[in-house]
Amino acid sequence: MSLLLRSTLSLSVASLLIGCGDSGDGAAPNTSTEKNATAESSLGGQESEPLPPIVPDEQRGFESPEAAYAAYEKARKEDDFSTYAGSLTLASQKAIAGGTIFGLGMMGAFDESLKDAVMALFKKHGLDEQNSMGRPPAGITAESTRIEQMTAMGSTFDNPAAFIVEAKTFIAKQPNVNSSSTQKTGEIGEITVDGDSASATIRHRRGRKKIEFRRTVGGWLVHLTNDHFEPANGKTVSGSGKSDRFAMRDRNPVQLAPVEPITMEGVQNVWKVSVDYQKQSAKSALEDITQKCGLTIFDQPNFVDTLAQEVTVTLNDVSPVEVIEAICSAVDLHPRYKAGAMAVSKGPRTLPIAFAGPFVVEATETQELVPSAYGKIKFQAFAAGVPEAISSRLNGVYITDSDDAQKATLAIPPLNGGDGSNLDSRFRSFFQARASKSSVQIAGEVDVAGLLRAVTNIAEFDGNISWSFPQKMETVVLDKLEKDATASAGEATVTVTRSTLNSQSSSIAFDLQGTTHKDLLIMAYDSSGATCRNTHVSGYSNNDKHTASVSARGEVAKLDIRVILESDRVTFPFRFPSIPLAYYEDMPEVLPELEIDGDVPIDIEFTKFVEQNNVRSAKFRWTNKTNKDIHMVFLDVEYVDADGKVLQSRESRPSGNRIMLDYGKSEETVVFGQSVPEGATSGTATLKSIEFVDGTEWNASEK
Repeated sequence: MSLLLRSTLSLSVASLLIGCGDSGDGAAPNTSTEKNATAESSLGGQESEPLPPIVPDEQRGFESPEAAYAAYEKARKEDDFSTYAGSLTLASQKAIAGGTIFGLGMMGAFDESLKDAVMALFKKHGLDEQNSMGRPPAGITAESTRIEQMTAMGSTFDNPAAFIVEAKTFIAKQPNVNSSSTQKTGEIGEITVDGDSASATIRHRRGRKKIEFRRTVGGWLVHLTNDHFEPANGKTVSGSGKSDRFAMRDRNPVQLAPVEPITMEGVQNVWKVSVDYQKQSAKSALEDITQKCGLTIFDQPNFVDTLAQEVTVTLNDVSPVEVIEAICSAVDLHPRYKAGAMAVSKGPRTLPIAFAGPFVVEATETQELVPSAYGKIKFQAFAAGVPEAISSRLNGVYITDSDDAQKATLAIPPLNGGDGSNLDSRFRSFFQARASKSSVQIAGEVDVAGLLRAVTNIAEFDGNISWSFPQKMETVVLDKLEKDATASAGEATVTVTRSTLNSQSSSIAFDLQGTTHKDLLIMAYDSSGATCRNTHVSGYSNNDKHTASVSARGEVAKLDIRVILESDRVTFPFRFPSIPLAYYEDMPEVLPELEIDGDVPIDIEFTKFVEQNNVRSAKFRWTNKTNKDIHMVFLDVEYVDADGKVLQSRESRPSGNRIMLDYGKSEETVVFGQSVPEGATSGTATLKSIEFVDGTEWNASEK
């Protein structure tokens, strides 16, 4: 395996702990932009800065913390990497070097022309094939801070300062990267000196960060804190553990048995358990309840001593997850859940939970975008010990926040601040449910606007989890999937109108009589009798016309069609506690009024057509002329030929990022999701509306 591939794979492992992204001082490669043919692709011939020798902290420094910070900031702005590295303590040099490994490795992975140069640079500084980078560095766990993780990675280098200088010089010479000189810097507050240490708070545009200084016989040096390595695009608080191997397991939903009828009594009560653990080890209590509810315990050797502690837990007619929560709480742990499994993390939850029937509903993460007064709350609902008739019904179903006969509901009302303000949570994402034979995992996200300084928390709210289930149904097997083939169940008739079958994927369309697609539960099987993965049913109804369409992975040989004749709906309500916000002090007191430099908020200029994977796309340059960051843009895009004839006109929404374009910035990007018609020679874009990151909007005037 090449060093580059080894580094990329190893850094993927590291990113599970660290999180993808730059440390804040580095240059994050923009891999979405096209390759520049003039990019220097080797180290040979580059005019790099002289590499600094290994200089101990005691032999360098500045006369004061103020002077150290001034040199550090000036060097950052001017890409003076030697002075920049020389202003840092050795511990901070290691942390920056560790963070730079990832950015450099990703550049080589995404740009073949840089691969050999990146490989040579790593090898030159001792990161060769003999370095075992396929696992997190020794002593680093999911509980380690970002700076601890990066410092451990940077300790690979004998001379981290030399690596920083050469790596950052190399990165800065490549086109289409965000160099450190373009970054907004912060204003440092009063520096407090305590012996040979000093500290201060830097107010950045996106919040506050702590910085420290250390004094040796040589003078003062900058000593970076964990704040420096936290993401710049919003502050995050996790309620259920950091990303690790457990968070990445079992991403694909399992195949379960076909849905069977179930009674309301079965839905309401069959999952309830009673336990009486008296002075029993937490490990044995967890093993007992997880065996009863069908969960496996993820192996975590670091918690052996903690789980050996005795607990006493007595509960009657509760959900298995409520028992698990009580056991973990008794030994100062909190559980994490995925379909079919659980793990534990150290300490109590930092965000609240609520119980709803068999489910525990968690706020798993809050993201606060400073200072745009905008954020996101992530939720998860998890149930264990439920009958397969329930998990089969929910497995793979897309969750919504409003009732639908075919979908499950995680109902979360419009959220309010603790001060009574409306947080205007219009943008919501609810994902496909994942299930094992006895557990169900539901997740969703709610955006919140108006997180001003007075909003210290999200107010408690009433929600519910709800879904329909069949009480009576008839089954018909369709093993002839040719056009005009029919099958009947009761008064329902299914007629094939189109059939596309191959080894990669299959699609079958139907006309329906006496039923709708919302009353069909369909399992697809291949010629060996195995269930086909990713089976999805869709359709529409218009007056007396009803259709359905089934898609599945692989070549479908038979369909098991279950027609629901009678159904009911179960609803489990919950009251969710107040959710604390950690960074409200960094939010503005009021939202600023929109200011526009000129007549329009954004200048949009067509630049070129590009082709990738046989798809031709258009690039436009966007310039934000307002005083606010932009989240989303709505516009009409026209493509014309050499004679000016309009070949295509489509509405577009070229954004998927939380921040599409910072204020005062200009960027060239592809209009995604649009294939340029043949013969087009140019394009134009007409701005319709903008949604800013703080939740406010701008709309073009009607002509």
